[in-house]
Amino acid sequence: MPPITSISPTGRHEVTFPVERPRYVARQPIMDDRGCVHGYELLFREGPTPGFTGDGDIATRTMLDNTVLYGLDKLTGGLPAFVNCTREALLDRLVTVLPSEITVLEVIETLEPTTELLAACRHLRAAGYRIALDDFQWKPEWQPFIELADYIKVDISVVGQEQRAEMFRNLKGCATQLVAERVETQVEFEQARREGFTLFQGFYFCRPMLIQNRGIPTNRMIHLEMLRALLSEPLDHVCISNLIKRDPSLTYRLLRLVNSPVFGIRNEVRSIQSALGFIGDGMFRRMATMAIASELSGPGGSELLRMTFVRGRFCELAAVSAGLNPSSTCWGF
Repeated sequence: MPPITSISPTGRHEVTFPVERPRYVARQPIMDDRGCVHGYELLFREGPTPGFTGDGDIATRTMLDNTVLYGLDKLTGGLPAFVNCTREALLDRLVTVLPSEITVLEVIETLEPTTELLAACRHLRAAGYRIALDDFQWKPEWQPFIELADYIKVDISVVGQEQRAEMFRNLKGCATQLVAERVETQVEFEQARREGFTLFQGFYFCRPMLIQNRGIPTNRMIHLEMLRALLSEPLDHVCISNLIKRDPSLTYRLLRLVNSPVFGIRNEVRSIQSALGFIGDGMFRRMATMAIASELSGPGGSELLRMTFVRGRFCELAAVSAGLNPSSTCWGF
């Protein structure tokens, strides 16, 4: 792809090379006892190889960013989408970029059942999102979450039959749907169904299916300027609009989001200024930070991000020596 030549707000000519790399998402169906697809769990993938062992926050931010780029309804055909959520994604409301009517937020098993997490789940459920407890094992401290949960997912390869029987006794009277995970044989499927599970997920039905999408050209230098602009309170919409116009990926994400079911706007929005007004500063900050973190976590991005933080810290320290305000956003790179 050819370089982009642009003029920055300071009048300097810039030559930057857009970055375009493929995006990968895996999805695995969740079936009912009749063999019909109830929904899909969406799984982050760094590349065409199966599995992921990296940072959970990066994976969740990238997955959320992928749904903005390609549309959750297209990834799942309009069926419920089960999305793994880290503490950051829930407490910082990053998940609100997803349409509530088809989104199931999976509270992953490694999270601590704190009062802050419970308050965030209550807020999101009140906003229309469904809650799932992932890889669930019975513990009394999770009782308030059970009362909120629409789904409880149990890994039957980890939780034995006797443990599952005890768990069913503890959950008696709950209207929650129980999902048996890691169902790999017909025998396991029949056993789980007899026990009372109503939904099923595992290799017996289908392995995760990889979906590859083309990346969108990204101007990383604009992303660094955008990080600085996002520090302003309130946002300078003129400055933000100019930066968005200089980066195809941010333009595409913004217009996709504002015209998605999240906002339910009847007439298509095509203006960047109008889109910023519709989604608000808070939502734009979530979308932009997820997009930038997602792009900078790609090949070559981690070093660029590290260098940015080092330079930012240097400017803070230098500002003190020069008698300037270290929190000012008026300095340049």
